[in-house]
Amino acid sequence: MDDFAKSADGNATGAGAAAFKEASKGALTEALTAEEIFDFGKYRLAACDMDGTMLADDHKIPELNRRAVRICGENGVSFAIASGRAYTALGRYMDVLGEKGFVIAYNGARISTADMKTELLRLPLKTDDVFEVFRLSEEFGATLCVWADGKLYINRRNKLAREYAKLSGCGWEYFNTKKPFFLKEIASGLSNCDKLFWTDTPKRAVWLAENVRRLVPETVNFFTSGAGYMEFIDSHVNKGAGIRAVCEYMGVGTDAAIAFGDAENDIPMMREAGLAVAMGNAEEAVKAEADYVTDTNNEAGVYTGIVKLFGSERRISKIRPAWQK
Repeated sequence: MDDFAKSADGNATGAGAAAFKEASKGALTEALTAEEIFDFGKYRLAACDMDGTMLADDHKIPELNRRAVRICGENGVSFAIASGRAYTALGRYMDVLGEKGFVIAYNGARISTADMKTELLRLPLKTDDVFEVFRLSEEFGATLCVWADGKLYINRRNKLAREYAKLSGCGWEYFNTKKPFFLKEIASGLSNCDKLFWTDTPKRAVWLAENVRRLVPETVNFFTSGAGYMEFIDSHVNKGAGIRAVCEYMGVGTDAAIAFGDAENDIPMMREAGLAVAMGNAEEAVKAEADYVTDTNNEAGVYTGIVKLFGSERRISKIRPAWQK
């Protein structure tokens, strides 16, 4: 058997795949043969995480990654932003999507077309779960960020709060978790809480995650999404479910999707997609889930992944998508 093996649908598999991943950490290998290059025509959706994946560390989209999105569009592949960020925090990046793109926000709690005119799915947190996380925030002294109907509320006026608000690119309001002024709105369902978020120093965040995980209600999906970040969303929500919703709307199976990611919250969509690509800067657990490892986010790894996996730009542009044949 060759060192590099593929399953019937083109994905890397078995010991060969593991050896390839180990050899290719940090960048896709230059040794891909013609037989190892995938047929771009079988894919209809490319879903890409933002922070640590599409975005460089300066929070800007490298021009080569923008070109990757254009390559996808020219070959009949829609592009989806799949992020833990809120809609309002993604606004500055919407221009990259084009008319046929999709937005998977809050890790999948809200999904819509890029023009925001069609909402595909919305699954806010249950009221009891919101109040329980409020209680845990007080117990552990956590800096709690609340996303409710596109607005950001934070329970502490500290450096962590200011940094998160700046990263989100929007204003915020202070609130007291014991007496939140929007308590009645949440309880009555007038205000929908899409996501709760803790931010802390990377070292303390590790301790918080280890100690809080076992206390979180079963109806809440809790996970880390980067150094110092912890998120709480409805248990039915994750990026994998987000990909399913978009593919269902498009009328295709999830095997027609490609997923790019770097963190724990990207694993569900990488498992759901027909082809999973981890960034060179990804957590080791994420690389272990991927079919391939591409360059880092600072090296335009999304572009590298598209071009290396599907051949040169010239070859890609000549492919007639399978669904058009």
